[in-house]
Amino acid sequence: MVFGSARQHDPRGAGSGQPFPLSAVSLLDSAFRANQSRNTAYLRFVDINQRPITRPRPRSGR
Repeated sequence: MVFGSARQHDPRGAGSGQPFPLSAVSLLDSAFRANQSRNTAYLRFVDINQRPITRPRPRSGR
């Protein structure tokens, strides 16, 4: 049985390609890109220097 394409087996094995920079990768217009844009906008909105909000601890039922 043969599955997949009819190309010959590459004796170098998987992962034999050359690495490429992450800047060479981009998302096409899709739901994934829209979600990436929303996440990026939110993360740019958040002030990382703001002190966290502390909430008082609940009192015991005594």
